[in-house]
Amino acid sequence: VEPTTRKRRRRRVSASPPRVSAKQAAESVVAAANAQRDVLRLVPERLRRLEGAELVGYRVSTMPESLRRWAFDLTKRNMFDAYERTWGWNNREKRRELAHADARFLVAHVRENLTVAEEREKDGVVKSRQKKACENDERDDRDASSSALAFAHVRFEVEADEKPVVYAYELQCDGLKDAMRKGYGRFLMRAAEAAGATAGCTRSVLTVLKENAGARAFYEAMGYENDPETPTAESCVYVILRKELKRGTACDES
Repeated sequence: VEPTTRKRRRRRVSASPPRVSAKQAAESVVAAANAQRDVLRLVPERLRRLEGAELVGYRVSTMPESLRRWAFDLTKRNMFDAYERTWGWNNREKRRELAHADARFLVAHVRENLTVAEEREKDGVVKSRQKKACENDERDDRDASSSALAFAHVRFEVEADEKPVVYAYELQCDGLKDAMRKGYGRFLMRAAEAAGATAGCTRSVLTVLKENAGARAFYEAMGYENDPETPTAESCVYVILRKELKRGTACDES
């Protein structure tokens, strides 16, 4: 009797997906956020308008030159004295910071009283101009700065602890347009936090000068606390503040 030959069946072992490190996951979140052509898409509709103002989102390539000049001039006007008393003002460095490829801008513009039909037509014109600027790297240099009231400069970054964050580099309101103490700062910060939460960032981070007690009180009232990475040396002129974000809850009105 001939022995029976049995074919060995190879057990199929499903290949486990490669393990993703915390840093890789954070970098993926940041890359996806930066890939958005318009940062405003990350902000819920209900947070895009305030009485008398509406948000428009920009990246450097879609921001009209007049608006970029306004952002720089406003920052210098508001911060020059405080910078000179601390780490010093540098025109070139600030322009470079505002022109960084990863810079994203939320700008509060004067909101016009339009009919529904007029508003839809205006939205279509704005989107068309932004699309043209993105595709052809052209600036719509109409005087966009004339209606601008305040702006936030934010970036999506990976922190030292390998967490994805939305970092607020600037928050400036235009006092020459009576835009101080009108709620625009809170309006912009809520929008920035919501954008971060939608993108998957775990916290919002910012730096504030120690001598700017008013700004620090403003941020603390919004739930910001000292970041553990804040330098402890007395000679350090700034503090780092942070606020934990939860997806879907970062835009609470409280």
